[in-house]
Amino acid sequence: MTIDVQETTILVHFFIFFITMNSMNSELISIIVPVYQVEKYINTCIQSLVDQTYTNLEILLIDDGSEDACPEICDNWQKKDPRIRVFHKKNEGLSRARNEGLNQARGEYILFVDSDDYIHPRLCEIVIPQMKKADLCIYAQHKFVQEEKIQENIDVKFSAYSINQAYYQMYAKDQDYMNKVNNKMFHRKLFEHLRFPENVYFEDAAIMPSILEQNPKIYVSEQELYYYRQREEGIMGDFQRNFSLKKSRDCLDYLKDRVDRYEKIEDRKLYSIMCAHYYQNIIVTYSRYKRNNVSIEELKSLHQEFKDSYKTRKNVSFDWKKKIKYTLFYYVRDFLTYFIK
Repeated sequence: MTIDVQETTILVHFFIFFITMNSMNSELISIIVPVYQVEKYINTCIQSLVDQTYTNLEILLIDDGSEDACPEICDNWQKKDPRIRVFHKKNEGLSRARNEGLNQARGEYILFVDSDDYIHPRLCEIVIPQMKKADLCIYAQHKFVQEEKIQENIDVKFSAYSINQAYYQMYAKDQDYMNKVNNKMFHRKLFEHLRFPENVYFEDAAIMPSILEQNPKIYVSEQELYYYRQREEGIMGDFQRNFSLKKSRDCLDYLKDRVDRYEKIEDRKLYSIMCAHYYQNIIVTYSRYKRNNVSIEELKSLHQEFKDSYKTRKNVSFDWKKKIKYTLFYYVRDFLTYFIK
């Protein structure tokens, strides 16, 4: 049995009609997927998007100058599903690709998915009712190395979350929960005057304070709906494995931005936690600088950055262990960092 071109066209138009009729009374979700050098994983990712039980979607595949088979794979998916739109561009990094997706998005709600990850088939169906009363919905992510079977029948409960709770969560043990954008659905108005900072690492963590400053209504769930692939060649794996002066500097810059931005915040306990997180990262970075033979000028500059901040911050409170650590680094920095690996 063969299907000619005319029959194929009829089937495609019928599919579009079916999707449209099924979605007339539902809001459009824009799923933004930056794509770069992930030919081994991209099909699994896209399959998880087209299989969503909530069908009123547009899937924006932003090919960031990938040099493997990804461009062709994306184009093939576009031919198979009318909800998919593909944009090919030169390689300019994750932030620029996400920003291109935001510029092209037509949906009321925004979802970011990395092209080596995948999502629960009911994610959009589960989260969209919460977005009727929220500007931002957050759910847990499941970290994996090899693909696992998804439990489809799950009971998901959401609860309201205050802005203050969100700020504290930024410094909790699992910082990815609040600092990543992948495990969240956003109302598009949060990005009306906002885009990801470009040419920097840790763009997720850098943009989240600007999201929270808009005082969004937040609902959260502890249910794992996003599946995050842990692989050595990824950005975070590379950061843990290989030293990079720029990556280390970008990390400190977004932490310093938070400390400067919230200097007059009323919750001084929260502000003290922010400062402690920033200072700890300076000390660890200083130690990494030394181990990787970074120039004396860079070491002196980093130490001076710590001293300038530590002596000028007012109304901050640290426990005695932190006070000893910071005082030692302030006066005898090399002695303290000798013990940090």
